Amino acid sequence: GFRGEPNPELTVRWTQFGALSAALRVHSTKDARLDRRPWISGERETAAMRRMYHMRSELMPYIYSSVWQTHSTMVPLNRPMYIDYGSDERAYDNEQEFLFGDILLAAPITSPGEGADKTASQKVWFPAGDVWYDYFTHERFDGGQECRIAKPLEEFPLYVRGGWVLPMQPYTERMCSTPLTELIVRCYPGKEGANNTYILYEDDGLTQDYLQGKYATTRLNYQKSGGQTIITVSPVEGTYEGQPRKRAYRIELPGIPVQARVSVNGKKARTTPNQELNGVIVPIKVMDIHKPIVIKIQ
Repeated sequence: GFRGEPNPELTVRWTQFGALSAALRVHSTKDARLDRRPWISGERETAAMRRMYHMRSELMPYIYSSVWQTHSTMVPLNRPMYIDYGSDERAYDNEQEFLFGDILLAAPITSPGEGADKTASQKVWFPAGDVWYDYFTHERFDGGQECRIAKPLEEFPLYVRGGWVLPMQPYTERMCSTPLTELIVRCYPGKEGANNTYILYEDDGLTQDYLQGKYATTRLNYQKSGGQTIITVSPVEGTYEGQPRKRAYRIELPGIPVQARVSVNGKKARTTPNQELNGVIVPIKVMDIHKPIVIKIQ
């Protein structure tokens, strides 16, 4: 995809890797045979790449927050497994995968696929101590094992750490500067005793005003104890130019059965089954960003 003969399949796989990096770029060596426009690769390949561009936009609240974490702590955005799991020897033997921020684990496909779906496989090591969920299929994988994962052209091995809050947004073409007027809160089930907090970071997405302290943070906490799960969206702290004062929320709960009892701020919530998520969705109407939201699941 970067040099040599045009290879639409490889271009798709390159795009999937790029979607989980600091900058999603489509580029190549200067060669008349190569064309970087993604929409000329073929109908299926174009659709597969479009899915990655949309995923990148939907994940931008998480990506933007993770980049802020890198800016603040110097912990890499794309990090080899031994940074988080250095006490496990296998962390040094699985260079084909990496963590993307605190919550996502990726092992991009790098080999040619076979058949009509161009299915290819990749080895994935799931570190012990956590549970992991396929971002595309929501299948659960317990930590402490290695699996060979096969994926069609449209997907690749990408996993969400269970027991954390993954902040997302609806697709938008201006992913960094569109006001976050609807926050998608996706939570995959964690282990008993889980108590994890992720910090959502926001600024105007346009200027360097953040260097003068003009930004906002929101604590997103997940707790599971005694058969009850509590998800807390704390009041927003900080301000910046153009900050939305109110927003709606979409609570996505993969793996939660329809019959589960869900409440929001002490009131029974109406859940909507979602087959694609293999779980339920709890919509929350527009409310002040300075008011807490507490979701309880039993």
